[in-house]
Amino acid sequence: MATLSPAAFFSRSSSLFSSSAAAALIHSSVSLKSNPTSSRRLARVMSVRASISPDSPLEVCAKASVTVPNRLGDCPFTQRVLLTLEEKHLPYDIKLVDFAKKPDWFLQVSPEGKVPVIKLDDKWVADSDIIAKSLEEKYPVPSLETPPEKASAKDPTDGTEQALLDELTSFNEYLKENIDISYIQSRFLKFAFMIDAIELQLHGFGLGPFVNGDNISAADLSLGPKLFHMEIALGHYKNWSVPESLNYVTTYMKLIFSKDSFVKTRALPEDVIAGWRPKVFFLLQLWALIDMARCSSLSGLRVELTHVDSNGNFSKFELLQRAALRSSHRVARLTSADGGSGAVVKATDAGSGQVQASVHAGSGEFLMDLAIGTPSLAYSAILDTGSDLIWTQCKPCVRCFLQPSAVFDPSISSTYKKLPCTGELCHALPTSRCAAAFDCKYLYTYGDSSSTQGVLASETFELGSDAKPTAVPGVAFGCGDTNVGNGFSQGAGIVGLGRGPLSLISQLGLGKFSYCLTSLDQSKKSPLLFGSLADLSASEGTVAVQSIPLLKNPQQPSFYYLPLKGITVGGTRLQIPSSAFALQQDGTGGVIIDSGTSITYLEAAAYRQVKRAFLNQVQLRAADGSDVGLDVCFSLPAGASSVTVPKLTFNFDGADLDLPAENYLIADSSTGLLCLTIMGSRGLSIIGNFQQQNLHILYDLKQEILSFVPTQCDKL
Repeated sequence: MATLSPAAFFSRSSSLFSSSAAAALIHSSVSLKSNPTSSRRLARVMSVRASISPDSPLEVCAKASVTVPNRLGDCPFTQRVLLTLEEKHLPYDIKLVDFAKKPDWFLQVSPEGKVPVIKLDDKWVADSDIIAKSLEEKYPVPSLETPPEKASAKDPTDGTEQALLDELTSFNEYLKENIDISYIQSRFLKFAFMIDAIELQLHGFGLGPFVNGDNISAADLSLGPKLFHMEIALGHYKNWSVPESLNYVTTYMKLIFSKDSFVKTRALPEDVIAGWRPKVFFLLQLWALIDMARCSSLSGLRVELTHVDSNGNFSKFELLQRAALRSSHRVARLTSADGGSGAVVKATDAGSGQVQASVHAGSGEFLMDLAIGTPSLAYSAILDTGSDLIWTQCKPCVRCFLQPSAVFDPSISSTYKKLPCTGELCHALPTSRCAAAFDCKYLYTYGDSSSTQGVLASETFELGSDAKPTAVPGVAFGCGDTNVGNGFSQGAGIVGLGRGPLSLISQLGLGKFSYCLTSLDQSKKSPLLFGSLADLSASEGTVAVQSIPLLKNPQQPSFYYLPLKGITVGGTRLQIPSSAFALQQDGTGGVIIDSGTSITYLEAAAYRQVKRAFLNQVQLRAADGSDVGLDVCFSLPAGASSVTVPKLTFNFDGADLDLPAENYLIADSSTGLLCLTIMGSRGLSIIGNFQQQNLHILYDLKQEILSFVPTQCDKL
């Protein structure tokens, strides 16, 4: 999914708020301006008297760690008090309280059972704001004073933690009755503004490293612990961090977090994570509801596929020749990946994650139309069930190939967002390390030395019919600025439909898709259906729908593996070794179904059996098919209008797929050839799209089932 990445809501947007509005938002949590009058008054007081230290350490009750014995637990308000004591150099003694079983003595001093509480003048004082104010009045040197403000720990707008929880709670209540993406975005803006408000305030003062200048103040002691909790909790649960583009906030956080007083009083990250776990239920529920919101408005979707050669004036035989040539390159890539020379991880010196993967440019036979960005730019991309990444060319181009449509310019799109290296979808790439918060880089180098590289980002995509396209926000894609090599010019990129989290089907969250490929020589487009529209019941007629399990290969998680057990030719089950189609423990072998490969490729031992069977059973003279790129061909009798050929059946675990003759043999009267559209391969077997013509095929990713039924696809 794409989830909305929280990064999509946390980026700066000057058009959404002013500095005064931002200041108002943060003022309820911390006061970021010093009070000159109070400072002058304090200076006069300091000139005549000095702060008096307590005779004995001050007693402070704090939450105990739930992960490590005798350690301070998680509470940003308690840390604020401890930081105040540290910065004022006041001795103190911490009394750790087990919140799982609060002792009676603690409930006597804190009837509400909350921390922090501190003993001042023989009285127990609660609430971090009141405590901080009391300490400032009683021990004014060194001064940490900021403008007086009322205690606000119970205020729902107090601090980033409470503000976020307040927003999520409201979210939860609203979404019980309403699911609306625009509302989701608007509710999250408040928290986004709070982070940006801090940036604007820090930038606006420019007096020193801290909020009030060179010296640390109560504002810093209040803000720092909350930023620490935010960084740990959101970093753990959503892989989110403050964008590096917010230079003042990131510099400020590093400064605060590195202070000795902060290191001494901070909670363990494990405790912060544990403390947020019950609270973050709302956050986790939010992302599920966002997915629901997306699915509620996008329960089903229909896209039309166009064959890459549909605009050329080619015969069916010429179409197959061109497709077979493309397929030979693709099979070399797929079998290379199967052989263990697949993805290789690289990383730049700067720490940005890069991926080098062995794939072939132009890896596909069908194009899908879509649009990207706001305002939208229409383009066509190659559909590929054998890969995951969605990518297109982007400006400014370092090096781009010629494409049929304009190159996408992310700088003019209001919905374009770079994805952070800490995000889940960046982690879906096999990167080794990745440092920059908004610099998730990828590099795909192809088997023929072609390549694409750029930045992983999110955008709004428009899918479906031209008359009424469906807008899908927050789709992760590769924005490629350096793309070289042959084979890309068929489209402006690739749309991956594999099984990984970066693929279109995974990001849509609809759980299933189907397609029905029209005959190669037909000009009509082929339907690609998602979600509720991916239903075979309308296609079922005299032949029943059959289903087989989809197998998984941890070494090649994107591929759709099938349990092929044998092949029957002319009613005779061939004596193919059981190992020929088996998926090996090292990830080699097996059988996949692939939309981007035209003809079927069988493992060498199995192919020899099939080749021998056709040569023996077809009552025609064998012919040389090397000119057309096929191995098994026959000479057609002069003037023959039809020939008798053996029936071909793929025997799967749970179903037998009986193919019509036009799905495995092709005849051409101009050359006088009849050829088998099956070839041999090394290790991996691939069922190509020529064998899938006029079959409605359903991929159910939730049930891990592939279903199929013969259908006139041009009528679907």
